[in-house]
Amino acid sequence: MKKMTDKQIKVLLIEDEPGDARLIRVMMSKADAPTFSIEHVERLLTGLESASQQVG
Repeated sequence: MKKMTDKQIKVLLIEDEPGDARLIRVMMSKADAPTFSIEHVERLLTGLESASQQVG
């Protein structure tokens, strides 16, 4: 049986500043639970394209 702490949440991070994206990744990696699977893109259009591919 999976516990809530075993659940992985997919996150689409849209951020054009590499330092800010890195900081967000570090902060999210320190969370006790759940864990995050992070996809980082720099542009909104790229993020929208990625999200639409995941859904459809």
